[in-house]
Amino acid sequence: MAATPVDICNLALGIIGDSRIQAMDEQRSKEAAECSRFYDQALDEALEAFDWPFARSYARGVSPSDVDVASGYAYAYGIPSDAIAIRGVARSMRGQVSPEFTLSSVAGPDGSSLRLMHTDRDGGVIVYTRRETFVPSFTPLFVAAVAAKLASYIAMPLTKSKEKRDDAEKKYMQTLEQAAVSVGNQGVTRLGGDVMPDWIEARG
Repeated sequence: MAATPVDICNLALGIIGDSRIQAMDEQRSKEAAECSRFYDQALDEALEAFDWPFARSYARGVSPSDVDVASGYAYAYGIPSDAIAIRGVARSMRGQVSPEFTLSSVAGPDGSSLRLMHTDRDGGVIVYTRRETFVPSFTPLFVAAVAAKLASYIAMPLTKSKEKRDDAEKKYMQTLEQAAVSVGNQGVTRLGGDVMPDWIEARG
């Protein structure tokens, strides 16, 4: 089981048939340099691509002041800063999760960008995938997905092989399909179901 980003990088290097590394800042190592360059991108893409249960989070919707609500919607909520993908919104902690919303960005009071969710759900609970970077918390299929996506990025710089790049991307897509089956087999509720655990309601 992968315990560090280096473990994931070595899985990616193995996919394309390249040499292992000892550290991502390893001197005079092109493999380490390419892995370091693309690791965060591969991680974020894999998180965004699927509703991974280990990275799922919940937050009560808070409406910022002086913000225009998008046409066709009744409410606007600020998106949590650690959100990498929004999965839906519920009316309550125990409510059905709806994927009916739209997203926008506006300038905040301090000039920074403020991300918003527009929805018809009053007092909404935002269901989202957080940006998780703690490798020991990753599931085996997520590790495989990140490694395959990373391999698709580093294949051309390291091997000049389009075939290896395409094979890695195919492996990535197959891993996402396996994850969907695995989540279903484990009985983990996805969008459209009652996904709110008891502890989140108690936390309020």
